Parts: sequence; structure tokens; C-alpha cells
Amino acid sequence: MRRAALAFLLLPSWAGAASLDAEIRRMSADGLTLESKASGKTAKGLQLSAMIFARGDGGGSRLLIYEVRGKSAKLLHFEPTQARLRFDPLLHKGGRVLDAGDGSLIVGYHVEFPAIRQTSLSLLRYAEGKLQRVGKPLPFAETEDVDLDGRIEIVSHERPLGQFFSLNCESFFTLASEAQRSRIHAFKGGKLETVSRDYPAYYRSHMATLKAEMEANEYLKTRRYGEFLGSALSLFFDYEELGRKQEGWTNFRQTFQLPGYTPASVKTCYNEINSTLRRKLQIPPDWE
Repeated sequence: MRRAALAFLLLPSWAGAASLDAEIRRMSADGLTLESKASGKTAKGLQLSAMIFARGDGGGSRLLIYEVRGKSAKLLHFEPTQARLRFDPLLHKGGRVLDAGDGSLIVGYHVEFPAIRQTSLSLLRYAEGKLQRVGKPLPFAETEDVDLDGRIEIVSHERPLGQFFSLNCESFFTLASEAQRSRIHAFKGGKLETVSRDYPAYYRSHMATLKAEMEANEYLKTRRYGEFLGSALSLFFDYEELGRKQEGWTNFRQTFQLPGYTPASVKTCYNEINSTLRRKLQIPPDWE
């Protein structure tokens, strides 16, 4: 079934196109249940309908997207996966498909793997009867109206150091995998652009939250180095996203310090961590 659907995707045709109701019945006969649906029209009147189906036996989800003319539906996209799929609740509020700002339509859906706590937002753009993927999936992304102006932005939270990045030695062990870069994206003229620097108020609020987390940690007493380092690095990435990377590094160095009475073995590990981070974060040698 999958091979045939993908072949159909490569060579779409209206010949023998069925209705959406017939397609739903066909999927139901294969043991799939319609979970959600979204539809919309372009400025030129082209109609798009997207549907997510799920298997009752836990066998994953299916995303199907059709171009609709009258009672006929032509398949444009078929995506089977073992992950859980769900339409973005803001992009598709009320079952709608929104305009990308240039007369095209955007389909946004989350791909979730709950067992490994991994999720991403995938975007597809429909224009002139064609459907194309918009960039790469955005990790841990959610849509929101960041500045309350009625337009939707996307805030992603990628892990620049890697999902399983860790630093350890005999006397000092810490995980840095929770360090996240918060990045803001928006559609402009149908294209998805990074617009973080246009939202300094968002970052002021986010940075204040991170600083409060760090102040409450007291890592020298609790030895919760991983949590503290994750917050401190997330703060560094906020500075970098605003174009203030050197200031962010200076702040990180001033924040993540050990007192003079710290055992020599722990200081050695601390120096190794700073050396590793300088390399990973591409910090110039003359930055202190």
C-alpha cells in the first residue's frame, strides 16, 4: 500500500480520483480511524484538505493531503510513520488551513515519539497546485503569537550540543543535553525566516526565567551541576540569538564558577569542561 501511494504521489493525476468520503472509507477498511482534519482555500480558489489517521492497534499514524475539485480528491502527500502525528492547534484552529502570507497555504503537524521524549514540527506549503516541504523539521517547536499582534510565530528549542551531550571526569559529572537554543521563526512572503532579533522582549522574559532557575539551584550545595549548566548554556544561547555572543560568553564565565576552596580534582574537571565548551561553541581564544 505504501509503495503504491508513494508512486501515486510522484505522478498525481485526476484520472480515477475518488471523493474524500470514499478515501475515508478506504482508510477505515484498512483499520485506520480519522483523528483530525483541516482544510482551506488559496486566494485563487484551490482547495486543500489534510487528514491524520491512526491505527487502533498502536501501529502509528498516517498523514494524507489532497487537492480537492468539486467531489474529487487527488492525493498530494502520503506519510506513514510509527510516530504520533497531530496538527498544530494554532495553525489549524477550528480545522482551518492558514495562508502563509503570500496566498499559499501552510500545513503544520507535530511528529511525536513519547518514549524518547522527542518531538518536532514539520511544515508543508501548498501553492499553484503543488505541495512542498518547508525547510527541516523544527525541534521541540510550538506556535504562538509572541508579540500579540494577531500573527503566528514559531518558537523552536533545538539542542545545539546534541541530545545526549555530556561532560564527565572522576570528580565532576554533568549533563548538558538540556541546554536549548530558543529561536523564533515567522512566515514572510511564503518563506519561513528566523526573526529572533525582532523580539527582544521575548528574550528578556526568557532570560529572566533562566536566571531565576540558576539562582534557585545553588549547585555548589546541591551538586545539581547538570541542571545549572543546562540553564547557564541556554542563557548563553539567548544572548547569541540576539547577536550578543561575546557578552553571553562573558556572562557564562562569570556565572559558572567554583570557589577557591574547591578540591583540585574538581577544578581540573571544571577546566576541562570550559575547554570543551569553548571548542563546541566556537569561542575565539581572546574571549575571556
